[in-house]
Amino acid sequence: MPPIRLTLVVASAGWAGVTATSAVVGFPAPPLFWAGFAVTLALAGANLVAATACGTAPAARAAHVAVALGVYATAFPAAHALLGPGHFDAPPDAGPGAWAAFAVAHLLRAADALDLVRDWGAVQAVRHTSPTAAGLLVGFHLIAGAFVVDAIGRAAGRARRTLVGDMPRTMAVVLLSVFARLGLAACAAVPLGMAIGQVQNSGIRVFDWRAVPLAAAAAVGCLGLLRLATRLRDRSRVGPADPGDALGELGADAGRPLARAGAVVLAPASVALLVALVSITGLAANEIGAAGMAWWAVDQALRGADFADVMQLFDLRVTAGPALPAAVLPAVCLRAAGSAVVGVAVHRLWRLARPAPVPTR
Repeated sequence: MPPIRLTLVVASAGWAGVTATSAVVGFPAPPLFWAGFAVTLALAGANLVAATACGTAPAARAAHVAVALGVYATAFPAAHALLGPGHFDAPPDAGPGAWAAFAVAHLLRAADALDLVRDWGAVQAVRHTSPTAAGLLVGFHLIAGAFVVDAIGRAAGRARRTLVGDMPRTMAVVLLSVFARLGLAACAAVPLGMAIGQVQNSGIRVFDWRAVPLAAAAAVGCLGLLRLATRLRDRSRVGPADPGDALGELGADAGRPLARAGAVVLAPASVALLVALVSITGLAANEIGAAGMAWWAVDQALRGADFADVMQLFDLRVTAGPALPAAVLPAVCLRAAGSAVVGVAVHRLWRLARPAPVPTR
């Protein structure tokens, strides 16, 4: 490690020790805390700059981020001791272990990009109880969350580079072909079933002629979907030769395990997920109304995009959500979408700020 980086790490560790010992002060001293917190922010920021500098090795990057988080974490017991009561709910005998567990719990909450866990129960004996303490925690979550969303953006980029190609286009052909053929089968089965029922129960009226034009119109629509699948196949040059064989020969490179898994698992799983989301969304909208559902969707997307956890720490919400337990499924999907969008944006900004070094001959 270069001398300047080693000096920064040693200075940060020393200041963290000084800040931690300030908890023994027996009287409130807010000016002393804010002066020390300014030094803490400067050291944490310097470590983050060193972590994001071009040419930093992965081990050195992880070390600087850990030091920044460690230095920042020592500000919490110092705030409890120097800012006076009312900011943290801590047991009278809370020692370094309780405050370390508090920092680890919030580190896990910052890493929880979907905000699925609000409290870590007995693991987190200390809790914040004031807006000032929540503001201090926002900075801690921001440091950890920035690297989490960058990792999410990097993963999303890898997934896009991996999947964009034969797989998504072939999945479109598969889904359209399956839907169209199932629809055609249903259009034929409904009149046929009514006719068989009428023959078996001649005393009552089973066959309804009004269903025939509807079935015919639906069959025309299914034929259109099948034609669209064929055109997508031809335009994207996706094999196999016939969309009807897509479930057996998925993709131009049908021998890949991923392609066969997509044929067997991804297509029905995506259909099941879509049906479940539509059904649950309809039930939730029936409970809170269409406008309430729209605002709730905005709230969930913002929670996913809020990688500093401001909404969670300050207990902010756009609107109350539905009481339906199954609504957690669309909530998770909306939060995942928000996290992915922000993650990709942060990762691209990160790449703009840190351009890749030009290879030298």
